[in-house]
Amino acid sequence: MSKHKRRINPDHHFSYSYFMKNLLFFFISIVSYLPITAADSWESILESKQGKVTFYRYPNNITISDSRDVLDGIEHDLAEAFIDYINEKYQVEIQIEWVETEGFTEVLTTVKNDSSGAFGASSISITDARKEWLNFTPPYLADIAVLVSHSAIPVALSENDFVTTFQSKTAITMKQTTINDFLDSLIVKFNLDVQKKYVKNSGEVLDAIESSADNFGYIDLPNFLIGIKSHPDLRRQFFYPFKLNGLAFIYPKSSDWDEPVNDYFNSREFAFDKERIITKYLGPDIMDVVDRIGQSAEMGPLQEIVISNKEKEVQYREMLRLAKKEQERMEMNTWLIIIITVITFSLLIVFIQYRIKTHANKRLKKQQQLIEEQNNKLYKLNKEKNDLINLLAHDLRSPLNRILGISQLLKAKNAIPEEYQHLNDLNIESSQRLGELIGKILDVEAIESGSQNLKLEAVNVNMIVESVIREYEGAATKKSIQLKPQLKADQKVKADKHYLLSIVENLVSNAIKFSNRESQIWIMTESLEDQVRVSIKDQGPGMTDEDKESVFVKFQKLSAKPTGGEGSVGLGLSIVKQYTELMDGTVSLESEMGIGSVFHIDLKKFNE
Repeated sequence: MSKHKRRINPDHHFSYSYFMKNLLFFFISIVSYLPITAADSWESILESKQGKVTFYRYPNNITISDSRDVLDGIEHDLAEAFIDYINEKYQVEIQIEWVETEGFTEVLTTVKNDSSGAFGASSISITDARKEWLNFTPPYLADIAVLVSHSAIPVALSENDFVTTFQSKTAITMKQTTINDFLDSLIVKFNLDVQKKYVKNSGEVLDAIESSADNFGYIDLPNFLIGIKSHPDLRRQFFYPFKLNGLAFIYPKSSDWDEPVNDYFNSREFAFDKERIITKYLGPDIMDVVDRIGQSAEMGPLQEIVISNKEKEVQYREMLRLAKKEQERMEMNTWLIIIITVITFSLLIVFIQYRIKTHANKRLKKQQQLIEEQNNKLYKLNKEKNDLINLLAHDLRSPLNRILGISQLLKAKNAIPEEYQHLNDLNIESSQRLGELIGKILDVEAIESGSQNLKLEAVNVNMIVESVIREYEGAATKKSIQLKPQLKADQKVKADKHYLLSIVENLVSNAIKFSNRESQIWIMTESLEDQVRVSIKDQGPGMTDEDKESVFVKFQKLSAKPTGGEGSVGLGLSIVKQYTELMDGTVSLESEMGIGSVFHIDLKKFNE
């Protein structure tokens, strides 16, 4: 079997390749016009009681609140209300799928080539040309557009003004829309030499017009009345507004959804939903204006007056809002100034107080230094004084004891003639008094220097009191004073017996000195809860309030005077207080002028 190589005709190869390329392009074109997503026919939904419809839109965002076009929100909510109505009335469960297209034309062509269950919602104007290949629902909103320019462009008052004003300007529009068609007709009618700039939606139309003093364009009336609140540099031109048959949803010519569509859009529920939803997005006032103009046959002077009035009302309300906002800002600034002033004033006061306090602290520090210096000087002087007193007391005690001893010896041996005996007695008495004074001075010096020899032990307080009574019975008898003991305490106290003896001696001695002749002095002991009290009560002159405050001060002279001419240096009660406190006891005083005084010494009981 012979084999022959197959020859390939180059021209035939070229024709085949060309054919395949064209076939592929044809299939791609067909696929591009197929529906993006499958939707269910009305018949299939009635049979299965469930299904899906698809709404194509442009421009659109998945979250409707993100859209710059208020009509997006109206269409979204109306579509939802439409499906809710169908679900409830026909007892079906239909879901809505929103599909965003790449352009406005794609919404129209996609719905046109789709089967049942597809709808278009992109502010679509009802036109005779579109009715030939699309079905429209009854309109949900009047289709009115006005010509808007930057505020720098003056209002045209005539056609000649219009041509002169808008020549060589920039027209802002959206591709393949009725707005663009009317703009083109205006350009052709007046032979305008303008540059066109395309944007995606109504919000961008407003932004673009306001961005340049040479820009103008058509915008639907609802978005204009809403947009002038946030676009103060827009101006509406009075010439050439247009009005069509309304805005509506579209669905395919081949769709079997005519029945539910006509059912809802001709129902009272639709009228209620439309008013509710449009009022939600436009407000009742703007909805009323659009509705009134939509009911008229064409745009005339009356409709122009309605729009102008509404435009001025919106602008006036916006001015009021801005004025109120400015007033609030000024009030806030006023409060801010007040707060700053208060804070500044407070800081100034704090600073002044700080300076005053700093200055006062400096003066106080200087005063403290001066006081310390003076204290040091006083301490040195006091030490020198105590040293001198101590020296004198010790130096005087020895010769004084010799004088007292010699006088007592002479008296005991009757060695002095009788006529001079009283002089010897006076010498003995003076020596004894001087000895007592020296003893008290030395006691005070020992306390202040901390050199006292304190020995706490169990002491029978009654024995101390009895000893003092025996010692001072002679002095009391000389003034016809009765010493009356009332000893009720039988417990011992924790004390130094020498200090306790000195305390009772000083108190009894003072009571005798300041008591009148033929009076009484009570020396009492009694047992308290955990203490023993020693009390010395007299019938002397009593003490004033000033005396009570200084009675225990060293070398203090009181207003009352000894009744028998006795001497007093003002150390006895000071010694009483200091000795009592050294033994962890307390001393107190009760006194009333003309009645007498009572001194109380409270010492802790001795616990075995």
